This record gives sequence, structure tokens and C-alpha cells, in this order.
Amino acid sequence: TACTEGQETVSQHRDLEDVQGTRCLPDQQAPLYNGRVILTLSAGVSFWGAGFDYEACEPAFALNGLQVPAEDFEAPLRQVLDPPEIRRFLCFNSYRFLVILSPALYVLALCALFSTFHFFLHSYIEEYLILSCLGFSTMALIFAGAVALFLCRSRDQIIVNSDVRLMKANEKLRGHRLLVGLSDYMENCTGRLQLTFCFFDVGDCLQRLTQLLEGSPGSQSPLQAKMHQKLGRFCVSVTEGGPTFLHAVAVEETESEETPLLDGSGERKESCEPTGPGRPRSALAYTVAVNLVPRGTPQEAASQLLTLYSAVYARLLGACQLPRTLHSLHAQDAAVPCLCQHIESSLACPCFP
Repeated sequence: TACTEGQETVSQHRDLEDVQGTRCLPDQQAPLYNGRVILTLSAGVSFWGAGFDYEACEPAFALNGLQVPAEDFEAPLRQVLDPPEIRRFLCFNSYRFLVILSPALYVLALCALFSTFHFFLHSYIEEYLILSCLGFSTMALIFAGAVALFLCRSRDQIIVNSDVRLMKANEKLRGHRLLVGLSDYMENCTGRLQLTFCFFDVGDCLQRLTQLLEGSPGSQSPLQAKMHQKLGRFCVSVTEGGPTFLHAVAVEETESEETPLLDGSGERKESCEPTGPGRPRSALAYTVAVNLVPRGTPQEAASQLLTLYSAVYARLLGACQLPRTLHSLHAQDAAVPCLCQHIESSLACPCFP
């Protein structure tokens, strides 16, 4: 497929050796085109694992003629993917955990059905034991399959805890014509979690989205209406405020009549101590819900849409879940819809989550 074209596993040699088989570097002779996968990093989904090996990124980018400083990808990615709460979310929301959960649900349902019916229909169950076990197994299998299917179908197209958190990294990588996304998919009945870097110049997509968002004066464009309708329910929680450093104006150290001679108590001293010059003072922190609907001029809204969907696009591209097409506008060589086409089709889809 197009998303695996030119990729090869690097053996243990030079400074790009891969001792765990978690890095996959492409052929350096392949030309760069929109939608081409540059690098994939694989890692375990457990939050106690080692995570991704970001040291493989910079050499892989250099092999393809892309000079990307480490501060433009390593620091944002570590900030997004390394916190323990995010690792736990990736673990329990992954297909690998679903593969483990399904047999557990089957065994649990089978035991519950057998014990319940055996309690009320003891004689009947013992008389037709084999037939009863087959019936209970079938019902337990249907139950486990239905729960697994529901969990798969209930996944949002935009995953807030991964795709939205990668917006900051994609905002920096867009200047280097790169997109990054976190892919979680099934392969050979096993779940895989990988970080996908793909080459994409979003200039043409930005221009087309800007034109689509420019409605007539006094009215919204069709894409704007769909954008408000589909993205209106997506919100992220942002904590504002928190500890700040308040620097007081320098005052004379001479005593005055307003200077207290003695502190009233130890509690008073502790409460006044953080308020001195240069001392940290805790400010009131509060959480606000920020809507993901892009705002501003059509060009600003188009840029925000591209940043929001960059992780989604790279995730689907790395998992080979983008549909094949011969009518791509800006990704003809990859034979997949370009980023602006994917955004337009996602917003227009009636089954958009």
C-alpha cells in the first residue's frame, strides 16, 4: 500500500540500529511527496513501558533531506505522550487491551450464565449438560462480541486525549512539511500502537480550505455551517491561573510606624511569608471548557482546521485506513485523499461522531 511504500526495517548497524524492532525507516532514495510515511515508531501501550524512542527521528528526517531540530518535535511529543495519565488512557483505550478484554468478558459471561441457570434449573441443566453448555457458550460469545463491537464503533474520529493534544506538535512540524499522529490498529489479531510521521505540504490545502470557508457577505459558507455543527460538541478542559510569582515594588528597609513589631502568631507568620518580595504566591486556579470550533478570519479558521485534523490524518495514514482514490487533489502520488479533502468529507459525513 501507499502508506508502507518504501519502508524498511533497519538492522543493527551504525547509529540507526534498532535493538527492539520498534523503528521503521524508509528508503532514503524514495522521493518525497504528500502522504508519504517518513517514519513510524512503535512502542508498548502500557503506561509503565519505555515509550517511544525519539532519538530515531532526527537521523530519519536527515536521511530524507529534512532538517528538523529536536526541540520542534521531541519536547512537544514528550509533553503530550509521556504523562502517566495519558499512558494509562492509551493502554486502556487500545485495541491490544480490547483483545485481552474480549476473552475475559466471554469467560465472565459464561460463568454468570451457567451459575444463574444452574441455581434455578438444577435438574434440567444436569440432564442436558452438553446442550446447556453449548447454549451458554453461544450466548457468552455473542455478548462478548457485541461489547467489543460497541467499543470499537463508539470511538470518536477525533480522539481528544491524543489527536487534540498533538495539535501543538503538528503546529511546529507543519513548518517542516511534516505531520505526526498516533495510530492504534489491529494487525494479525494483535493491537499495535505507533507514532507516524508523514510528509505533507499543507500550503495548497490551506488555500483551498480558505476559499471554502469564505461565504458571501452576511451568510455562512456550507463548510462553516457543517464545521459548527460537527465540532460544536468537542471541548477540552484548560486549567488557567495557578502559582505565580508576584514581585513587590522595592521598599526602604527602614522601620516605620506601619511596620508591625511582632507577629501575632505562628499562623500569621506562615500566611504572610509567601507574600514577600520575590516569593511565590499561589493564585486561584480554575478550569474552563474550550470549544474546538475554529474562529477568526477564514484563513485563520482554515489553519486551525488543518492543525486539528493533522493528527487524525497522520493516524489514519499510518494505519492504512484512508480510502484509496485516483481523484486526490494534493496527494496524487499517495493515491489517498489529501488533508483538505479528508476534512471536507469528515465534516460532511452524517455518521461523524
